[in-house]
Amino acid sequence: MLVRAATAGTALPLTGGSIQGTIDTRDTSLANLRSDIDSLAALLITEVNAVHAAGFSLTGSTGAAFFTGTGASDIAINTALQNDPQLIQTSALVGAVGNNATAVALAQLADKRHGALSGQTFSEFYNATVSTMGQDLASSTAQVTDQSAVQDMLLRQRDSVSGVSVDEEMTDLVKYQRAFQASAKFINTIDQLMETVISLKR
Repeated sequence: MLVRAATAGTALPLTGGSIQGTIDTRDTSLANLRSDIDSLAALLITEVNAVHAAGFSLTGSTGAAFFTGTGASDIAINTALQNDPQLIQTSALVGAVGNNATAVALAQLADKRHGALSGQTFSEFYNATVSTMGQDLASSTAQVTDQSAVQDMLLRQRDSVSGVSVDEEMTDLVKYQRAFQASAKFINTIDQLMETVISLKR
C-alpha cells in the first residue's frame, strides 16, 4: 500500500503522519514477524517430514509426509494420516509392532537446536519472536503515552498564556459592573448636592 495522487504515477514521499506510520509498521516490524514465523514453519515441516518419511506405519507403508505445505500460510497435517492414524509412521523397522523409535525421534526434535534458527529450538525461536513483537508493541505504546502527555502539557501551557478562562472573565465583568454602579451612584450624589446648593441660594 502506497499513497498516490489521482493523476500521479509515482508514490507521494510521505515523511510522517499515521498513514506513513502504518506503512512503516507493515514494511518493518510486521514484515520481520511474518518472515520469522514463515521460516520457523518451513523448517518444522522439513525436519518433521524428514524423520517421519523414514519410518514405517502399522500397515508397512513408508515415505509419507507428516505435514503438507511449505510455510506458515499453508502448513497442515497430511489428510491421509488424519483419516487413518494407522498410516502414521512411528516405527523404525517394517513390521515391528510396538517399535516407536521414529516417534521418539520426532519428539526429540523439540529439543534439537537448529543453525537456521540461530542455534535455538523451535520453542525458543517462537518465544523469542513473540517476545520481540511484544517488546516492540510495549515500546510503541509507551512512546504514544509519552507523546500524549507532552502534547497535553504544551496545550495547557499555551492555554494558560493565550486561552480564555470563563471564571476569570465573569469575575472581571462583575468587578467592572460594580465599579460602574459605584461611579453612577457617586455622580448621582454629586448631582443631588448641586441641586441642594442651588436651591439654598434661591
